[in-house]
Parts: sequence; C-alpha cells; structure tokens
Amino acid sequence: ALGHTTHTSNDSRGTSQGNLGTTELSYAAFDAAYVAMQKFLTPTSQMDFELKPDCLVVPIDLEAYATEIIGSKGKPDVVTNNINAYNGKVQVIAARPIVDTNNWALVNKKRMKESQHWYTVQAPMYLKDREISTLVMRRVLYTFFGYGADDWRWCYFLYYSRGSNRHS
Repeated sequence: ALGHTTHTSNDSRGTSQGNLGTTELSYAAFDAAYVAMQKFLTPTSQMDFELKPDCLVVPIDLEAYATEIIGSKGKPDVVTNNINAYNGKVQVIAARPIVDTNNWALVNKKRMKESQHWYTVQAPMYLKDREISTLVMRRVLYTFFGYGADDWRWCYFLYYSRGSNRHS
C-alpha cells in the first residue's frame, strides 16, 4: 500500500517505517508530520537529506484552514503570535477527490513525480480473424496499461476518525 504504518526496508536490519498517521489537521499536527516526513530513511536506512514536504493536500472543506496554518506570518491560534516557520515554504492544494474532511497529506512534489510511473502491463497485440463463409475480417488491438508508484517516501497521509478502529 502507498500509505501504511509499516514499510519494511531492504537493509539487513529489516527496519520499518510508516507514512500513515491518525490526527486531525492543526498547526501542531502539521508541524509533527512535517518533521516526521523529513526523518524518512532511504531503502538502505540512510538519511535522506533532500526530502522536505512542499505541499499540504487537503479536502476543499479545509482549504481556508490549511491556508491559515501555512500562510500566516505568525502561528495561528497563538496569542503571542510567534513566527510561523512554514510561511512561504509549503503550497496548499485543495483536492476535490478527497471527500472525507478529516483526511490530509504532506507531499514532496518532485519526489512524487519521480516515483509515479506508467507501466505497460500487456504490450500491444494485433490480432486478426478471417471468416471464409462471410468474407469478413476482424482486427483487434489489445493492450493493458497501469499507473503506480515505485516508492512511498514522497507522501505522508493522515486521517482522523472519531471513535473508529480504522487501520491500514
């Protein structure tokens, strides 16, 4: 699964790490997820210094709140108005396909684009069939393609469900 609590690495130690969390969107939750995503290790359990989230993906219901969290010069909901370290560093994307208003994700767009691939599952096959009695010839082109990710480290998914035992 792209989002999972336990991704096992390829190293000899069998280390595992996850990119699925359960928390409601807030400045503190965003901050914790941002830090956690930067601590993802490579498949050989090495530090990955180039991995920084640059997108906060939310349902359209949370776009205003996410923009407030990211776009404020000071931390939102704090009386002292401390400096917001994420101002200008992260883009907010409101995604209409996310229908659950409790789901959100952090994404590194460059890594996402590098990780997504178009796969040719079945190479094109040209088939033909002739029917002698009716003098009809049929031609068919059959192929099958798929789209997928070969790495999960470009995203950190979070969901929040009150009172449920939902697991990945």
